[in-house]
Amino acid sequence: MSNYNFVNSGQAKKSIIKTDRKFPSDERLRSYLLSCKQNRSAAIQLYTWNIEISMAFYPPLQVLEVTLRESIITSLENEFGQEWYLSISDVLDSRTVLKIQECKSRLERKTTPISFMSIANELTFGFWVSMVAPTRKQNYTDDISHFELYLWRPALRAAFAFKEDLELKQLRLLLTRVKRLRNLVFHHEPIYLRELEEEYRIILDVIGWMSPRARDWLERHSKVLKVLNDRDDIEIQSF
Repeated sequence: MSNYNFVNSGQAKKSIIKTDRKFPSDERLRSYLLSCKQNRSAAIQLYTWNIEISMAFYPPLQVLEVTLRESIITSLENEFGQEWYLSISDVLDSRTVLKIQECKSRLERKTTPISFMSIANELTFGFWVSMVAPTRKQNYTDDISHFELYLWRPALRAAFAFKEDLELKQLRLLLTRVKRLRNLVFHHEPIYLRELEEEYRIILDVIGWMSPRARDWLERHSKVLKVLNDRDDIEIQSF
């Protein structure tokens, strides 16, 4: 508890402010309370476990993001050269081009030396997912087959060289699912009702399609399965 000085009408006076509040708040625990039949003790236990499993997912998600970014860049450089983002600007959809330009502008304002790697480091996981798994809402010359013909087949397919029978539709579905998990984890949202063991295997598989070494390293260091196995016996109901 701290003392704070406030000035009121030219007079200084000493006041004590109580800032301690209930944690976790009922608002933060809302979904957990629903899942634990309004048992606050069980809800806090579940909330704590949700934090632990979210922390355990940070390394797999980070390895996936880094591996995806580097694999995409390598495959595009091999096909179009180091300045591939200029070479294929007429193939990329307008939103993708805009995101690259926005990153470039931010770096220019910081007077940071600009290279594509410096730009790449500013781009989000969602950007890299959209590079290999665009939706029909993205305007690749109003035709997603244009993307497949000029980017996927000649270049981006090579980013997943260790998966022989990979289909673009399959990749799109898996990466979209992982992106949703990633956003929940990074925004501190509940993930305990998701099929986390399956999603962990998806992350491992996708990494392995790009780099078996990265997958092996991650499996040796990941704590996801341990946290899943160590979860306390909390009665959870779907809602």
